[in-house]
Amino acid sequence: MFSLDFPIFVYALAASSTISALLFALMTFGKLKRVMRRSLTDGKLSMPKDEAFPSVSIIVHDDARAWNLIELLPRLLEQDYPAETEVIVVNDGSKSAAEEVIAHLEGRYSNLYMTFLPEQSRNLSRRKLAVMLGVKAARYDMVILIGGNCMVDSPMWLRAMMRHATRGKQLIIGWAYPSLTPNPQNVRTSGGRCRSFDIIRTAIQYLAWGAARHPWRANGNNLAFSRELFYNNRGYASTLNLMRGDDDIWIKEVATKDNCAVELSPESMIAVMDDDQVTTHRLDKLSHEFTSRRPGRAARWTSALASWAWWGWMASGAACAIYGMPSLIPLIYVAVISLVLCIPYMVRWRRVSSRLHGRKLFLLVPWFTTWHPLYALLYKLRSLSRRRENYTAGRL
Repeated sequence: MFSLDFPIFVYALAASSTISALLFALMTFGKLKRVMRRSLTDGKLSMPKDEAFPSVSIIVHDDARAWNLIELLPRLLEQDYPAETEVIVVNDGSKSAAEEVIAHLEGRYSNLYMTFLPEQSRNLSRRKLAVMLGVKAARYDMVILIGGNCMVDSPMWLRAMMRHATRGKQLIIGWAYPSLTPNPQNVRTSGGRCRSFDIIRTAIQYLAWGAARHPWRANGNNLAFSRELFYNNRGYASTLNLMRGDDDIWIKEVATKDNCAVELSPESMIAVMDDDQVTTHRLDKLSHEFTSRRPGRAARWTSALASWAWWGWMASGAACAIYGMPSLIPLIYVAVISLVLCIPYMVRWRRVSSRLHGRKLFLLVPWFTTWHPLYALLYKLRSLSRRRENYTAGRL
């Protein structure tokens, strides 16, 4: 039962399982640690002096979500911020409803403005056009983007994001998380848990690279940059033929090790209030599967290598235990390796996911890690089959 007399290839399988487990830990634990450390560090940072903060233009892209503006706009306009601010609502699709909201609030706030996207520009990316119009209308050099379906919980949000601008940073990447509030069933199903895992896994990928001073992607619902940086790159000139690319291709073009910062303090995070997170996530993932091939090549390769290492650990471990029978030594060895790998992994994931307002999952993390490559492959194939939809010309 505890004999060590088994074929040499069983030892090879045991070695392969160990090496694969170590490789996965090396590729994954470092990213989890980097995001967690950045979140903890940002939460403890002291604020600069009031006079150091720059004036800011807040650009809100409202695409038929005026119902959320009535609560969002006062929170933006009443931020605890020492410098001048203005809020520019770029309306796209809910003209009458948004006008009613603005009319209701403009008597209380003199720094609230609205502009509209022209209807005749339907062959262009409405998202990019909204940003370009907002940047053009802005009075101040620093601008920060936020979606009309988002909600700011902290009055210190703007301070937390803009403190990096006091140190000369021209690009500040924040985090916006899907909220449970509009529809709790969005994440309380098996599909919802899978989406939550995918969202947090993707965030860990680009936030960890950004924290390591190699930014290549951001969340467009919580992103600050200077107009100077935007115009020096001629805006979105290189991706005008694409529907997306504003939060990955453009980030890769303008971001450097010195001009970019990642902000992950609790005060800086905002919630995305979306009733239909299924459709939103599907469309977002399909578009990023297309655009992220260019800027995120290194991140995608390391992620793929980690997935192969995970599968290699499972396959070689299972084969080692089976071919080592009737001896229990290989089985015990594989079980020990599994516990040493999975328990720290689940604990680290739970902590990071909690900091990013995602589902903790814990026991389901190994399960989703196993099947996520197939989930990603499905979206990759669907993205290829819908290639034309990623180009603005395809919408004509």
